[in-house]
Amino acid sequence: MVSQLPADKLIEVLSCQWAGNQEIMKIVGCGTNSAIKIRKEIEQSIKEVYPNVRLPSKKVPMEELIKYFNIDLKRLEKMAILNRKIK
Repeated sequence: MVSQLPADKLIEVLSCQWAGNQEIMKIVGCGTNSAIKIRKEIEQSIKEVYPNVRLPSKKVPMEELIKYFNIDLKRLEKMAILNRKIK
């Protein structure tokens, strides 16, 4: 079973430049097969826009992953601050 990360840990993962299968699994809370499928969809969309781009093996830009899932970084930051105040 994959668990959901707290906001501060999620921000930590999202601050990386590249997202591989492990990072996708942590962010989305999915398994390996779903992470691979998501990564390949993002790779394909990048290559449609930039056909000659070279990406690191089995990695996509974190910025593209954030766009793909429409992640609200400002809201995550607010949640992380609130969680710190509660603890």
